Amino acid sequence: MVKKTTGGRLTRHDWVHAGFAAVIDSGIEALAVEPLAARMGTTKGSFYWHFADRAELVTAVLDVWEQLATGAVVDELGQVADPRERLRMLLGVVFRDADEDRFEHAVHSAATHPQVVPALARVTASRVGFLTDLFLELGLPRARAHDRARIAYAAYLGHLQLRRLDPVGEPSPDAVRRYADELLAVLATP
Repeated sequence: MVKKTTGGRLTRHDWVHAGFAAVIDSGIEALAVEPLAARMGTTKGSFYWHFADRAELVTAVLDVWEQLATGAVVDELGQVADPRERLRMLLGVVFRDADEDRFEHAVHSAATHPQVVPALARVTASRVGFLTDLFLELGLPRARAHDRARIAYAAYLGHLQLRRLDPVGEPSPDAVRRYADELLAVLATP
């Protein structure tokens, strides 16, 4: 159940937050009005007070994901002057949170959903662009920097899949840190 934040009433933010949790648990298709209202202990009327329809909720959840998982990370790490340190910090961020990984996996699993397609394209372009710029700062020529960015992003996407499919189970925080360190050593080598 979601805690009501304003005088006992749910806010748009509450619905988006609950939508995030639903996507983590069950994927993009979990963003359905009736089950989400039941999960939140409220009625569909509360939903329609804040959203015109399900599509608006899906867009709101994806917009917040795009800002938090890409925009905010790029903005924060963009303040780090040393590109190698920026890459190390980025790897630490993207390989640390299992819930964020489950959300990312759900979005990538719904890559053909009509509302996911443009959001995923923007996020991918932003992430690969950020990485390309980082590798340019490390001294790689543009073509190699772009290739290295795609390799780094592919490693991240592979990490998402492996974390979900590995029969050994969830890696320990130390194992994830070692993995990120190895990836840094490979990626930061000219």
